[in-house]
Order: sequence, then structure tokens, then C-alpha cells
Amino acid sequence: MNDPLDDDWVWDSVPTEHLWIFDKLILAKMCGHNAAPVGINVPRPGWYVVRPCVHVLGFGLGAQKTWIEKETNDYPFGHFWCEWFSGRHLSVDYSYGKQVLCVEGHKTVLSM
Repeated sequence: MNDPLDDDWVWDSVPTEHLWIFDKLILAKMCGHNAAPVGINVPRPGWYVVRPCVHVLGFGLGAQKTWIEKETNDYPFGHFWCEWFSGRHLSVDYSYGKQVLCVEGHKTVLSM
């Protein structure tokens, strides 16, 4: 039996017209955020997150907070930049329009 929480199953099961849910650049633009693919200049110097456009594993893998003056040509292909947000980080899961989970992320600094 296929596990509905398995990334492969989810990717194969989502109808083509809903694949935008895996594309963080399209999602950022749909939410009205200041974002664009690398190669497009940022509108003003500041802190931005640069991350892969599509990442089914989540957890911010490959994402980096970076100061960008203007040009973004030196960042990896397939990535995009988005305005940096500060404050609480909440991740909310919904099932058929009903909230089923909400977790808050906290930055942990490890020392050796």
C-alpha cells in the first residue's frame, strides 16, 4: 500500500494543475511576496533568502540567508530569491481545509 505521506507518492498523485504547491517561487509570487528567479536583480539592497524553486523534501534544505546588493547572477541555477521575513516561523498542515497540525520552528545553535 502506498503511504500518503511519502514524497514519491505525493509527487506522483498530485494533478498537474496543482504542482505549483511544490514550486516555492510560484507560491511566493501567489502570496504576494517580493521574489524572482536568480538572474533577476533585487529591487533594493537587503537580506534575502536564496533557495531552490522546487524542493519536495522541504525543511529549507539548500536555502541560505544572504545580503544582496543588486545582481543575483552568481547564485545557482534553479534557485530564486525572496524577501527575508523575521519573526515567528509557523508551519501549518491542512487536510481538506481543516488545520490538522501547527508547529513552530526555532533556530538551534550547536556548539562543539
